[in-house]
Amino acid sequence: MPNTTVPATGGAMPNPQGPKLDESRDPTLLVLDAQNLLSEIKHLNEAIFLAAHGLGVRHHMNAITTVADIIEDKLLKVEEILDAARAAREVSL
Repeated sequence: MPNTTVPATGGAMPNPQGPKLDESRDPTLLVLDAQNLLSEIKHLNEAIFLAAHGLGVRHHMNAITTVADIIEDKLLKVEEILDAARAAREVSL
């Protein structure tokens, strides 16, 4: 197996800045934008987790996967908050 990096495909990577924020949009759409961005972050975090398993050095791998797990837990909490905000918005309509 060659010891080289795999070239990235520019179109496959998410926009590093995320969607443009337009505060005049409906709050429900802003929540959906935030949830979409969270989904992208979760996929990137999963990629980090998977890449850590390829390092070959156990203590480095464990450190990275532990941080990835903490990030995942926090992302899930933010997702729960956004779900609650969206549900509250739908009830008020």
